[in-house]
This record gives sequence, structure tokens and C-alpha cells, in this order.
Amino acid sequence: MTDTNSETAERADEIDPVELQINCGEQRLHILRWGDGARHIVLLHGFPDNAWSMDAMANGLATLGCTVWAPFLRGYAPSDFAWDDRYDLSVLATDIIHLLAEIEARDCTLVGHDWGAVVAYAVSALGCERVSQVIALSVPPVPIFLKSTLPVSAQLYRSRYMLFFQAKYCADWFIRRRGLRLIEDLWHRWSPSWTPPRPRIEQVKEAFQDAGRLEAALAYYRHNVPLLRPHGKATWILMNKPPQHAISCLVGTDDQCIHHSLFDSVTHPVIRLESVGHFLPLEAPDAVVEYIIST
Repeated sequence: MTDTNSETAERADEIDPVELQINCGEQRLHILRWGDGARHIVLLHGFPDNAWSMDAMANGLATLGCTVWAPFLRGYAPSDFAWDDRYDLSVLATDIIHLLAEIEARDCTLVGHDWGAVVAYAVSALGCERVSQVIALSVPPVPIFLKSTLPVSAQLYRSRYMLFFQAKYCADWFIRRRGLRLIEDLWHRWSPSWTPPRPRIEQVKEAFQDAGRLEAALAYYRHNVPLLRPHGKATWILMNKPPQHAISCLVGTDDQCIHHSLFDSVTHPVIRLESVGHFLPLEAPDAVVEYIIST
């Protein structure tokens, strides 16, 4: 396996991002921007994580002539909490569509990891004209995930945390009671052959310490259960709506969050990265950058 942490550390020309606050419709998001090239690439983070995990990828892309944007999704510090108290898929996607308009992106490559991939699929399903392609990391299209998970008991077990998160007050109390240890546990569980950088783990945990931040992130799981939420029908329709752009997927063969076998029925191109777990932006940034540039 390639030591991607060493590769990242050896980069001589690190680019520090510019930090911006951008109003995306009614929702204000905190954005990191690297580079000023002609090609626009937007990187969407997942859970439990934030936009800083995109730094190695963004540096690689920026040095190759791209302008790279990485928003902190609504509710994730230092972006604002949801102005309308909503964290369902339609508003998450709409935030990104507004962002693309604000930065005047054209032919944008939208790259999403984990929840960011789910949001990217939704942006495509809504037919955003500023997007040229979607590259999804670690998550197959939602209909395939749902269809494949039910008969696969091993995947049901891997996804048990989603059920736990539905117990709103119990889950929130338990996670905080254990000092946010669950966040670290998930990183180790989902990427068992990789040791996460200690500073990155601590930064992510610290971001969830502030009042309401953990609860906002867990609301992504609670607000997108179609049968239980006020906007459930619209969420279900959007989840199952086909994408309107070219789609490709990258997944690690050691991913223990969503097993790579769930990608077997994906009709879009699927690239499997050997001996890589769930956190592709951190574990294999160079491989992901190489693929993005090749598209």
C-alpha cells in the first residue's frame, strides 16, 4: 500500500486556502478555496468529518491548475446552523446549487465523499446546469445502496449506527457522555488498515464540541428518513431520481462503512482502490486527484 500520509507531508508547495463566508440563498456557508485556475472543482465532505479533510486533495488539484472549493455543509462549524431548521436532502443540494451560482462556476466537477456524495447525487438529479460531472467517493447511488443493503445482513450490521442515530436524545447524550469517542471509533472501524492522523481526529472532535453541532450533523440522518419527516415524500423522490450528469464512483476495497461489493450493480464507472478504507480524501488523495484530472 502506498504511504499517502508521507506523500502528502513531502509536498513542497503547500497552498493555504482562502476562507470565505458565502450566502447560498438564505444559508450562509463557510468555504475554503485553493488556487485560481480555469477549472472549477467543488469538494463536499461527509460525516463525521469536515472540509479540512479535503486539504491534501485540494492542494494537489490547485497545483495542477484548478480552483478548488470546499464548503462546510450547513450545520457544520463554522458554517451557520440551518436557517430553516432543515437538513433534508433537497435543502442540502439547493445550498450547493446556490454556491455554484455565487462563485459563477461553469462546467464544474462536483466531488462528494460520504454524505457529500449523497448531496452531489441530488445536485445532479436536480439538473444543475453549472455541473459537468459528479465523482462520488465511498457511496454508491442511493437507490442501489437501499436496494442492496436490505438483503445483505453484513451491510445492515455495518449501517447499524444509522438506526442508533434515530434515537435523538439518547444518541446525543450517549455520544457526548463518552467524550465524542464514537467519532474516533467510526474512523477506525470504517478504515481498519489505516491509522488516522491524530491532529485531524482531534480537530474533527473539537468541531463537534460546540453546542448544537453534533445534533446538526446527526440531523442529516434523522431528516432524511422518508416516512418519518414532514418533507419525507420529496426526499424519497429526490433520492430515487436519476442523475442528469456523468457519474463515476471511487471506493476502497477495505471500506467497512459501505462494502465495495455494493458497487457491483452500479452502471456508472467504478474505480476500486486496493487496500484503502472509507476516508479516500485522507487515505488516497493522490489517487483521487489523478482520477479527477484524467476526467
